[in-house]
Amino acid sequence: MQIHKTGNLAYLVILPSYRKLKEDNTKELKELWNEIYDEYLEEFGFSKEYKELLECKRQIAMLKNEYIATSDRSLLNLIEMEELDFKNTFDSSESLGYEEICLAIEKRQGLPINPKELTVYKYNHYIRTLKAQSNG
Repeated sequence: MQIHKTGNLAYLVILPSYRKLKEDNTKELKELWNEIYDEYLEEFGFSKEYKELLECKRQIAMLKNEYIATSDRSLLNLIEMEELDFKNTFDSSESLGYEEICLAIEKRQGLPINPKELTVYKYNHYIRTLKAQSNG
C-alpha cells in the first residue's frame, strides 16, 4: 500500500521500523516491484473500477491532445468538465484504507485478521468474496 501512496520502493525491504525510511528506487528494487506487480496482475487482473478510471483518464488525455492539435479553446471547457467528473467519481478521500477494509473483513467473516500478516492473495480473495456476497 505504501509503495502506491509514496512511490518509494524501499518499502519492499523488511525493516524493524519505517519511520526514518529513505527513498530507495534502485534498479534491483524496480525489477523486483515489476515482477511482483506482474504476478499480481496475472492472478487478479484489473478491477472494473480501475478499468473505468483508466478509461476516464484516457478520455481526458484525448481531449488534451485534440486541444493541442487544434487550439480549439472550447475543448478547455470539456476538459475541465471531464476532470471535475473524474475527481467526483474517483475521489480517493472517500475510499477506505487498508486497515478499515481489514476490520470490515473481520466483522463479515467473523475471523480475526492481522493486517501485517495478511497476504495479498488472501486479501484479494476476501475482497472478491465480499463483493460477490453484496451483489448476489
